[in-house]
Amino acid sequence: MKNIFWGFIILVLFSCSLQKRQYASFSSPKDFSEIHQLPVDSSSGTIIHLDNPLNKIEMKDLIEKALYIPLETRANSLIGYYQKVTIYNNYIYVYDGVAAEGVLIFKMNGRFVSKIGVKGGGPDELSLLRGMSIDRKQNLLILYDNGKRKLMYYTLLGKFVKSVDVKFRFSGKFAGLSTGETVAATGKNDENRHLESLNEYRLVYSDSAGDIRKVAFRYDDNEKLYIAWSDLFYSDDELVYHPQFLNSIYSVLSDSVKLRFTFDLSKFSAFENDRISVFDSDDEFDEYRSRCCSVEPEISENKTHLSFSLYDKGKRYYYFYDKRSNKAIGFKNIVWSGSNIVNLPVLSSYGEYFISVMPVGLLQDYYDYCCKNGAFISNELKMIIEKSDSEDNSILVLFKLREL
Repeated sequence: MKNIFWGFIILVLFSCSLQKRQYASFSSPKDFSEIHQLPVDSSSGTIIHLDNPLNKIEMKDLIEKALYIPLETRANSLIGYYQKVTIYNNYIYVYDGVAAEGVLIFKMNGRFVSKIGVKGGGPDELSLLRGMSIDRKQNLLILYDNGKRKLMYYTLLGKFVKSVDVKFRFSGKFAGLSTGETVAATGKNDENRHLESLNEYRLVYSDSAGDIRKVAFRYDDNEKLYIAWSDLFYSDDELVYHPQFLNSIYSVLSDSVKLRFTFDLSKFSAFENDRISVFDSDDEFDEYRSRCCSVEPEISENKTHLSFSLYDKGKRYYYFYDKRSNKAIGFKNIVWSGSNIVNLPVLSSYGEYFISVMPVGLLQDYYDYCCKNGAFISNELKMIIEKSDSEDNSILVLFKLREL
């Protein structure tokens, strides 16, 4: 009898544990007729012609200037993965939803300010962090909690303000417009079937209460695959959308979506975008993709350049496009040279700069390389290296490109 009793207790506790892990469910829009379908203007847009990548490029021929910001390392400011870095209003926001499971806030000099990331079910606590953005109208930091299915609003210094229910599933790529609306990039999936025909649209606009008001960009990807997640990011004050495998970039406005750039992959075996809907499994998709070329989803744009990478037959190559000269250059390897040292890939942009991170160990290797080869190294960088430990947070690097 005692064994049956304890078995019952264990079963109850296990059931409660499962219930705690269950996601919140979605509710259907009250009136589908009030949801506007915005137009997509594909009549214009700059064509970016891409040549085959160079085998290598000298860093001094590519980088004009680099700035280095050591991010203060404390027990509560450790960063494992730099999934997203945003510089806004003279603060640095680092999103690490894997190791730190939160957002770390630093001053522009790298001094640690605070961390948002207390796990739990309380109103201001996070269950399953999946995205970060800035509300540029209200100057608020927004986090997407995929466990609670809520957008969590905080002040720019990390104080909790409010939460808003999300009425649909998306991957965590979202941004706030100056109108106060929130735009999220979705992929077709079975959890959005309550949206009925709106599930065919890849951009979903919500109001301040979380209600869906607009949709845009009809794209029938494939609900059997969980790989076709697109990117949504800011370039200065302009919201930019890159639908994966379509090899184009769009500007996202409050009343329309407009073509911005198209990548010409005629010199490659380009991924045929109308094929995405026919695959029946991830294995079938992976086999096809291994024979093709496509622009990777991680794209960044600053005032002068685009940064992106090509995935071509199982290999990845870095590319930069100069918007002033309309020239693009790609390369397999970048060689240390000159007084500036950077690390790829690019994470985001800030004004005329791209943002990446440099592990302290790699900087120390660069210092040893300069010493052995008699190469110049700036006093600023030398001091940073000498003061840093290999266990410290990676150094934030802001770099400006030369005109191509």
